[in-house]
Amino acid sequence: QHGGECPHITDEKHSRQYEHPEFCPTNSECLDTSKDHLFHYRHLPTCKTGPIKCLLFRKRDPEHCRSYRHCKITCEFGAFCANFHDQEHFNDQLHPFYQPCPSTPFSCRYYSEFLQAKKGPSAKARPEAEEHCITFSHVCSFGRQCTDTSELHSYTSIHIARKRCSNWDKCSKLIDEEHLNSFTHPKLPDIRYLCKYAGSECYSRTNHDHLIRFRHAGNYNHIGVVRYFGLNKRVNFVSNQYTMINTVRAYGEAEKWKEPKIAFPQQLIEWILALQPIHRCNKVIFESILVHGHTMSRDYMNLLSEAQFVANAVEQHNQVRRILDHHNNQALQNHGRDFIRALVAIEFDKAAQKSLLLSRGFSGVPNPHVPGTVHHSPNHDQQTSVANTKELQLKLLLTADEITTIRAHATQIAQASLQLHSNPLGIGHAPDQALGTNKHVFSIMGPHLGHYYGDIFIIFKRELMYHPDSNFSIQAATTFGASTNAYKMRPWLKDPGSDMDRIRQFHRNKLHCSVPGYEEAAAIELMALTE
Repeated sequence: QHGGECPHITDEKHSRQYEHPEFCPTNSECLDTSKDHLFHYRHLPTCKTGPIKCLLFRKRDPEHCRSYRHCKITCEFGAFCANFHDQEHFNDQLHPFYQPCPSTPFSCRYYSEFLQAKKGPSAKARPEAEEHCITFSHVCSFGRQCTDTSELHSYTSIHIARKRCSNWDKCSKLIDEEHLNSFTHPKLPDIRYLCKYAGSECYSRTNHDHLIRFRHAGNYNHIGVVRYFGLNKRVNFVSNQYTMINTVRAYGEAEKWKEPKIAFPQQLIEWILALQPIHRCNKVIFESILVHGHTMSRDYMNLLSEAQFVANAVEQHNQVRRILDHHNNQALQNHGRDFIRALVAIEFDKAAQKSLLLSRGFSGVPNPHVPGTVHHSPNHDQQTSVANTKELQLKLLLTADEITTIRAHATQIAQASLQLHSNPLGIGHAPDQALGTNKHVFSIMGPHLGHYYGDIFIIFKRELMYHPDSNFSIQAATTFGASTNAYKMRPWLKDPGSDMDRIRQFHRNKLHCSVPGYEEAAAIELMALTE
């Protein structure tokens, strides 16, 4: 009943009782490992090191080659092999499925698209996605519960027998994404459909019905990517905190403070380590923040007079970026960019017409005869034509909803930018530009009592304080200006006399949360202020 694979084929007594097939006529040259062939023919033993690693085979040693077959052995786990990403294993042993996709099981966007296209009769995957999914194998989303017995599915699917949940149909952790990604549950796929929103952005990620259907990529505590502008590249934070601590200590000794006063209470250190930046603004600025998708420095607000800058801001908006990057298509990127620029130019033209200003070009050349003009495109009809043309081209690549999203954000951001520029808000102190604080978003570490900023509070994540462009000082930068309040409130600082020297001293009083010991410098300053 075992044919050529009989385990007792070399047992003489067994061989006399039962008939066995003859040796394969190709002897050691046989490479056929099919079950039918192995049943009908007896074979030489297979070399354990395989055809790739066997040095004797590669040297064509006659004795060794006559004694052993050198062909790939069949993986003992077959279609359930979990070592599919081990290239050496896959090359050495035979598997019933095609070459595995390098991005399976969770990161292949083609397979996600292919699966979700099978949800409804009207859905259809792109040709490139379908071609990819029949060229490479992917981990089957149903694992051990798969009921698809088609031949194509067996070639294109890897079935991983994931561990069953110990509570099975009584599981109480079906809202725990990590648990769902780790264990098999009845009537639930091991690999759920990919939600179009990242985990940090999906408002339904705690909804039970949504979670058992969709998985989420990305960190729930995601803070995005904040660009680096090199605003602190000339600031030596290590030197700053060393100097600040020593300056206060020297002043304390000169004033005959008691030594315990300069020790760092652990409670104060912990309080400083827990502080978060708090930003205040008014309603108009807050609405603009919501439209743009981020807070803005005064310098950034000033640049909103440039149509090109506003168009770039639209491109970098989170939702627009997600749409354009998702398809990874250069033609789409180009059409999308032109579409956005045309939409922004149209809004700038509308604003210019309302103000009865002459257009001086999309490139952003101001009218020298009218102070405070915004920049706009030379031809409204031309930009409308460009927008319509690009929209037609985008319809070949994007859905109607995606195009509507891009249009809405481009229009809203352009309008909000024009409104913000026409009526500049915020404090905007005159010395800010000289101090460089116009390039930062101002906030206070701890309770923000500046009612003149507005009634809306925005609490930033503490992680932002570790960004290379972040910094904080014990007092506002403006106290180092003409008021010289910094020197009145902190007598251990000596007024250098000139504006430029005061600005330099301000930069020497900056601290950064990434530098070990910054909390001690902040603590000693606060203690000295309350002395």
